[in-house]
Amino acid sequence: CGWSLLRRLFGRKVAWIAASLWAIDPFFLTNSKSLHLDATLATLMVLSALWMLVYLRERRWRQLLLSAILGGLAISTKISAVFLFPFWGLCLFIDGLSSLRNPQSLISSLQHAIPRLFLWLLIAAVVFFVLWPALWVRPGDSFSWLINEGVLLHKDAVRNQPLFYRSTLDVQDPGPRFYVDTVLFRTTFLTLPFFGVGLLALWRRPREENLSLLLLVGFAVFFSVQMSLSGWKDGRYVLPVLLAIDVLAACGLDWWTGRLP
Repeated sequence: CGWSLLRRLFGRKVAWIAASLWAIDPFFLTNSKSLHLDATLATLMVLSALWMLVYLRERRWRQLLLSAILGGLAISTKISAVFLFPFWGLCLFIDGLSSLRNPQSLISSLQHAIPRLFLWLLIAAVVFFVLWPALWVRPGDSFSWLINEGVLLHKDAVRNQPLFYRSTLDVQDPGPRFYVDTVLFRTTFLTLPFFGVGLLALWRRPREENLSLLLLVGFAVFFSVQMSLSGWKDGRYVLPVLLAIDVLAACGLDWWTGRLP
């Protein structure tokens, strides 16, 4: 599914390279073989985000529907996936700015974007409701538990297990630099340098591809920021970021090999 979406966004070559990097990404493979939900979450979040980008390119309602369904599945997996809703708003806002000709056109774009923003939220909420039977009988208690245990506890408290970080055991909250280190250590000797090449070569790609890649960069940056706000930190929490980095690395590899004699 990811290959098909990437082919529509960036062409067959980038799609094959990115899908191959996903398939052999060691950190993603490690977590997909464990009992944690983060590999499933990363897959659903990235597919939902890619459908958003395809929708901005092709403007078909089925694409928005698929993105919202995948978003609802992601939120049902882990509450951190609520990030997809503001990211969808960012996509619509940047899309409106890219077609800006005068202030009136911006107002018109916003008027069209708001219904699409809340339609996505409504569909995702329906999926979330259907898949969580506790909401059918005790919605108030279920939401209270979700906010207290899934959001406030992770934001205001630190892990009760010791964390080994920078040669020190019993680190509880190493701060935002933890996820910077995670990206540096969990990417590979192939994906990390070519991610940098992909960033430098952004402006060499066609305008539509450039916009989609910039939004993927925003996906990686802002999701990392969201997870840095929590007192509970673990490298696997930013798996969606690593999958987005793989796509940028694929674009870097595509540009680099295209320049070889």
